[in-house]
Amino acid sequence: MKKFDYLIFTFITLLFAPTLYSHNHSWSISQDHVIFQDTSKLMVFSGKVVDKNSGDPVVFANVFITETRIGTVTNSDGEFIIKVSFSSSGKIGVAHIGYTTSLVSIEALKPEGNIIELTPAPYPIREVTIRNEDPAHGQPVHNNPGSGSLQQLDPHEKQQ
Repeated sequence: MKKFDYLIFTFITLLFAPTLYSHNHSWSISQDHVIFQDTSKLMVFSGKVVDKNSGDPVVFANVFITETRIGTVTNSDGEFIIKVSFSSSGKIGVAHIGYTTSLVSIEALKPEGNIIELTPAPYPIREVTIRNEDPAHGQPVHNNPGSGSLQQLDPHEKQQ
């Protein structure tokens, strides 16, 4: 019986193989299942992510379709390409550390030449004070190579 099942599986695979491997289809493996997708029903968007203040490209920003696990990363020039299903009516999100996340409606995007600006969002930190004392005893640290005055060293002089 197993041989018969194998023959049926092989026949069905050969029957549908041209459909599964044609240029209009792609497949990917998720955690627990295989996803087949008709790529003829995908919209492709490309563009560039830039800093709103300076206009510089934002390198390695995350570009993703909200409420999905689909996304990409900008390259070293801040450029991206992302494929979206025609049925998607959500938003494209763009995120990077040090910037406010930007959301853009899919309907507002052009097929190419999109410029998405990210607004810098500096993360404030408290003031840091550096002291030359042992924190356990509150006493100055002696024989610390980092303590004392700064001096310029001659690179040709042998150090002791």
